[in-house]
Amino acid sequence: MSTLNDEIVREALAQLDGWQGDRRGIHRTLEITDSEHAELTERIKVVADAMRLRPDLHRAGDHTEIDLDPVDGDLLSTAQIALAARIEAAYRSIAGPTSPAGPERLAQLRLPRIWQRWRRHAGGSVADPN
Repeated sequence: MSTLNDEIVREALAQLDGWQGDRRGIHRTLEITDSEHAELTERIKVVADAMRLRPDLHRAGDHTEIDLDPVDGDLLSTAQIALAARIEAAYRSIAGPTSPAGPERLAQLRLPRIWQRWRRHAGGSVADPN
C-alpha cells in the first residue's frame, strides 16, 4: 500500500464528516446506541477483513471510537481512507442523517478525485481499486 501526502489526507478528511487526524492515522468518535454499535462493528469487520485492514474500535459510554492507524509505523494509505469512507456510509445507513446535509453530503464525496490525484502523485503506477 502506498502512502498519501499531507495535502491529499487533508482533502480527504475535509470530505469525511467528523474524521480527524493526519498521515500517521485518522479517527472518529460516534455517539450511537449499543445496538447501533453492534451493527456498525459487524459491518466494519466484514469490510475491513475484505480490505485486510485492522481498525481499532472500542466503546466508551455512549460513544464508539474508531481509529485507523497505519501498520508497522507506515503512513496513512488510500486503503485506510477508503475504509473510513465505507465506515461513514455504514454509520449513516445505521444511524440515519446526523448533519444538516445528511446523505446528500455523503453522496458528494469526491474520493475518486482524491484517488486520481494520488495516482498522479505516485506516478500512475497504481491500479484503480474499483
